[in-house]
Amino acid sequence: MTSLQPAAKQRFYYLDSARGLAALSVITWHFIAAVTDINMPGTAVTSPIHFFWYGQADVIFFFIHSGFILAYSYTGDQKTLTPVSYIKFLIERVFRIYPLFIFILILSYFLKNSIFPISNGGFTSAGLHEFWAREYNLASVFKQAVLFIAIPKEGNLRLIPQDWTLTVELVAGAMIPFMAFIARRNVWIYWPAIFIAIVVLHMNTYLFEFAMGVFLFHQWDQIRILWQRAGMFIKCGAVGLAIVLYSCFFQFPSLFNTEQVVFRPGVDRFIVIMGCCLFFCVTISSAAAQKILSLPLLVTIGRICYSIYLVHMVLLICFADYMMAKLRLWIPLWYPGQLFVAFGIFLITTILVSYITYAIIEKPFNRIGKVISAATGTHLQRLLKK
Repeated sequence: MTSLQPAAKQRFYYLDSARGLAALSVITWHFIAAVTDINMPGTAVTSPIHFFWYGQADVIFFFIHSGFILAYSYTGDQKTLTPVSYIKFLIERVFRIYPLFIFILILSYFLKNSIFPISNGGFTSAGLHEFWAREYNLASVFKQAVLFIAIPKEGNLRLIPQDWTLTVELVAGAMIPFMAFIARRNVWIYWPAIFIAIVVLHMNTYLFEFAMGVFLFHQWDQIRILWQRAGMFIKCGAVGLAIVLYSCFFQFPSLFNTEQVVFRPGVDRFIVIMGCCLFFCVTISSAAAQKILSLPLLVTIGRICYSIYLVHMVLLICFADYMMAKLRLWIPLWYPGQLFVAFGIFLITTILVSYITYAIIEKPFNRIGKVISAATGTHLQRLLKK
C-alpha cells in the first residue's frame, strides 16, 4: 500500500489556518464574555450559532492539533526515540512557547503598573474586572514566568489568565515523543498506556486530547483512504455530525467546570473531543476544505495565531471598557451596532499587533530554537561517539 503521508517533512498551511480559525473563535468568545453578561440566557450561549465562538471547544481542538503536529514534526526528523532527539525536541518547544510568553507577561506587568485602569469599568462585565484586580510585584511575575507549574493556579490571579493552556502544552507536549514512539510500535498497547498514564499515574487529563492528535497522525493514511472512498452523502453527514458533536448537541456546557452541564462533565467533554477529532479528520482528508483553508488571509492568521492567543486578553483587559465607553458616545442609540463596531476594532487591532509580535519575537526565536537544537544535537552526538 502506498503511504499518503509525505516522505519529507513539510508545512501544511491548511492546518495552520484551522488553528488560526480556532484562535479567532476563542477571542470572539472572550470578547463576548468581556462586554456582556455571559450568565444571561440568550443567543450567545443557547443557540446553535455559538458554534462560532465556543472557546472551550476550541481549546480542545488546539490540544488535538498540537498532538498531531508535534507527532508529525518529531517523526519527520526521527524514526526512533533517543535521548538526543528528545532533548532537541524539548529545546525547540521551549523556544516556541517561552519567548513570546515572557514578552507578553512583562508587557502586562508594565501596563498593569502604568496605564491600567484607563476607565472606570462601567461598560464591561464583572468577569473581566476580576483580571489584574490584585497588586503584582517582580517576585510574582517571576513565579508566573515558570509556566510549566501554574503559580498561582487560578487564572483570574495571573497577568495572562489564559496561559494555563500553555502549561498544558508544555507538560503534555513533552510526552508527545513517547506517545508517538508507542503508537508507531504497537497501536494495541497505545490506549492502555494512555489510560494508565492518566488514571494510575495521575498525569494531566488533557493528555487524552494530545493522545488523540498523535493517534490521528498515525492513522492518517487510513483516514484519507476512507474519505476518498466515501460518497458525497457520507461526507456531508460527517461534517454535519462534527458540527453537532463539536457544539455538544447545540448546547453550551462548560468543559472545565460544572457551571453548565448537558449530560455529565466528562461525557460532555468527550462528546466535544469527538467532534473536534471528526473536524480534524475532515481537514486532513478533504481537498475542498484544504483549498478553502489555504486562502492567503487564513494562512496568515494561522501563522500568527499564537501571538493572537496571547495578545488579545491584554487588549481586552486594558482597553475594552474604554472602547465601549467611547462607542456609547459615538453610537448612543443602537447597542448591537456598538458591539459590532467594537468587535471589528478589537479584531483588527489584535491581528495587527499580533503580526508585529510574530515578526519581531515569535518568528526569530523559533529560528534561534531550531539552530540551537541542531547544534546541541550535533554536539551530543559527538560526545556519545567518544
